[in-house]
Amino acid sequence: MSAQIPDTVAVDGTEHDVVAIDGGPLFDPAGHGIRPAPLHTGCYRGFVCAYTIRDRLFLHALTLGSGATAEGAPISARATLLGGELAAGEDGEWTAAT
Repeated sequence: MSAQIPDTVAVDGTEHDVVAIDGGPLFDPAGHGIRPAPLHTGCYRGFVCAYTIRDRLFLHALTLGSGATAEGAPISARATLLGGELAAGEDGEWTAAT
């Protein structure tokens, strides 16, 4: 079995792999109407998150496999669905921050 692609977090401009999480997942695609599909054998879960830290943790990019759907609609192969800096709002939706 191949190693799986890790999520990453950028701290002060340096990127680090996320290898363990104490608690629940940082980002749950299903909670946002996204159904992932495997990218390849190195990513069976079907998504890879890139986070950055400023005053708090932000989801910077979400990469999905070609069979992924959002709200039931297909997403193009290995597209980056979310770009820029995103923060969870009080209502649980992701909002772009400029």
